[in-house]
Amino acid sequence: RSKSYEHAVARLGKDEADIFAARRLVLEDEELLTRIRELISEGDITAECAIDTAFDKMAAELFKTEDEYIRSRAQDIRELARLITDGERRAVDLSEPSIVLAESISPEELLLLDKDMLLALVTKEGSLCSHTAILARGLSVPYLICEGICPFGDMDGAEAIVDCGRGEFVISPDENSFP
Repeated sequence: RSKSYEHAVARLGKDEADIFAARRLVLEDEELLTRIRELISEGDITAECAIDTAFDKMAAELFKTEDEYIRSRAQDIRELARLITDGERRAVDLSEPSIVLAESISPEELLLLDKDMLLALVTKEGSLCSHTAILARGLSVPYLICEGICPFGDMDGAEAIVDCGRGEFVISPDENSFP
């Protein structure tokens, strides 16, 4: 069992922690590992590029389906590749109640956040069926996916409202922000 799995069991219970067991199965997929090895041995390609290529191919196959749940696994696959090639998780130390903004976030990274300080999670990429979304629901953390429409500049300390019901992210809200 992985450290992420054990940590998730302690924080969430077995059902949500099974996300990490499923992610580990992908990492142990012999067909995927063989493809990575083949790409590296075929020529001028780095291990990082081979991983990205093999994972992208797997994600592309999943994304072809009409089923939203299966399509969301494509994002999960891409997140796994990023975690491997980046070599580290993006940890954020929340010293005060905060809304976390990110291009994307993996379940492993979400689990590292202090739930007591995490008011909401807003990403540009993702799916409401993704492992991150499932884990956010298990942690009772509001999760909004903006799909590129949110301005993600330097917003440290800015006030904002996340309304998942309306699918809205409002920066510097005033009395006219909501009808």
